[in-house]
Amino acid sequence: MRCNGSQRIPSFRPRAIRRSDGTLNIRFNRENQRVEETFTFTSDRWVEVHGRTVLFHKGDTVILSITEKPSLRKITEMISKSGWKMVDQENEGNQRLIVVRPI
Repeated sequence: MRCNGSQRIPSFRPRAIRRSDGTLNIRFNRENQRVEETFTFTSDRWVEVHGRTVLFHKGDTVILSITEKPSLRKITEMISKSGWKMVDQENEGNQRLIVVRPI
C-alpha cells in the first residue's frame, strides 16, 4: 500500500520508525489550543501499520499525537457539565490549581 496526502490512516505509534528516518516536530498550535507531535520522513520507508505495510515517501508527515490544551473558560465549563463546582483556584507561575467539589 502506498501512502498519499489524501489517505487517512488511524493514529498510530510506529515502532518500526527510527529517529534517523526523519524529523520529529513538536509544536503548540495556538489556533486550535493544542500540542501537535508529527514525524516527517527524510527518505522513503516501508512501515507496518495496523497489520498493513505502508510506503511513506520523503516529505510525508504523519501525526503521532495531539494533546488538547483547553482555556480556563473551557475547563470551567467541563467541570460544571461533569457535576462538579469550582470552589477555589490559585496561580503559581504559569500553572493553575483548581479546587472542585461535587454539586
